[in-house]
Amino acid sequence: MRFSPLSLWRKRIGGVDERGCGNSPVDTLRVAPIVITALWIAVALLATATTVLFLVVTALAKAIVTRPTGESTALGKLRPGAIAPEFSGASRRGGRFDSRSLRGEPYLLLFAHPGCKPCDDLIRSVGPGLAENRLRRLVLVSQLDSRGGLQDWDTVLPPDSRAMHLVLEDGADVSDLYGVSIRPYAFAVDAGGTIVRAFVPSDIDDLLDSPSGSAAGADATRERAR
Repeated sequence: MRFSPLSLWRKRIGGVDERGCGNSPVDTLRVAPIVITALWIAVALLATATTVLFLVVTALAKAIVTRPTGESTALGKLRPGAIAPEFSGASRRGGRFDSRSLRGEPYLLLFAHPGCKPCDDLIRSVGPGLAENRLRRLVLVSQLDSRGGLQDWDTVLPPDSRAMHLVLEDGADVSDLYGVSIRPYAFAVDAGGTIVRAFVPSDIDDLLDSPSGSAAGADATRERAR
């Protein structure tokens, strides 16, 4: 008997070939639910994996994106209630500054770098406030720019005094100590050395609103700590 490809195909469609082997329609019906179930399981696993990936990416995005201004307790590793770590660094005119000299005094610790526009804008508003003795005590932690200077900060800021210290950190040692990754960033510290506020300031008013910011507010904070 001669077989053409077409006749052989027709016989296989019926579930049996010329030699009597192959899947019958009954066997096909038995296998179909298993195949369908396997497909549903595969689709469910794919959907679950997609959902997990979406949640992971969303969480990473939230961790990376930071708020530009306002109160924050997520941008630094130190939260209000923590003790401000002690540090030292070079002063603007030479010599060394040691934060232990601040013991018993409330103060603001401000991290800002020249060339950072929000930092430059903030320093331009802080300079007159320092000259007018509106700020009680400010410790400004900064770095020199690529040319080894502070740009126009030297003309905006008054000389170092009891009310203001400019500290040049070595690399980012003080920033790392406080867990600061963005600038400007500020900590208000009370007379007992406890951080009472951590925030991103936009102008001098943000600093003055802090418990250790204005001269009058700092005096009141010191009296409460005694």
